[in-house]
Amino acid sequence: MSVDPRRMTRTLAVVAAVLIALGVTASFLYDVVDRPQDWWFRFVDVNGEANLPSWYSVVLLAGTALLLVAISQVRREKALGKAKDWMLLSWFVVAMSLDEMASIHEAVGGQVDRHVALPLIGGYGWIVPGGIIAAVAGLVGWRVVHSLPTSARRELATAAAVFLVGALALEVVEAIITGQSGGFGAAAKLTTGAQELFEMWGVVLAIGALIRELRRISVVAVAPSAESDVTRSIAA
Repeated sequence: MSVDPRRMTRTLAVVAAVLIALGVTASFLYDVVDRPQDWWFRFVDVNGEANLPSWYSVVLLAGTALLLVAISQVRREKALGKAKDWMLLSWFVVAMSLDEMASIHEAVGGQVDRHVALPLIGGYGWIVPGGIIAAVAGLVGWRVVHSLPTSARRELATAAAVFLVGALALEVVEAIITGQSGGFGAAAKLTTGAQELFEMWGVVLAIGALIRELRRISVVAVAPSAESDVTRSIAA
């Protein structure tokens, strides 16, 4: 692994920030000049689907899934344990990437909204099944990370927390704002931008942590007992 995790993380994070800033700025400018939404607006709209920001999210999630698969493979070959859990987690991320591309959560949320009247988050019914899925993924993730070195656990926990702030917490805030205002005004636009940015940054942080973890276990000897020795030597 010759990739510098810090440089990779910074680069991916900056690209994410530029894309979000571009989309949010376009949204405000189109309102100011009272210009109808055209192909360019839809191409950069952070609140849209099947466009540049969503494509970037798909790429980030796909890269994360590939790193998880690689870690699972190395752990299996070196008998380090938890290989199946790492592979299972990769499938969760693949599902997230597919959802980002196909907007499955919106279809599910539409069904929830049609059958259940949800307080505060009306129109954002997908938050309920999304929270359940996040809890299940968290249980799988805990099985994966609890045996890792402290630094790796901290990095992945931070990445998950940042992602969930965007994917769930800020989504709830957006639902409340749009429900109270009855429209998609400036506050909602900024909240959506922050939501998408936190989601992307969470995935970017996970990518950096996973690259470091793949590098760490790549030099571990086949014997499981050697893992702790290598971990101590790298920490030193």
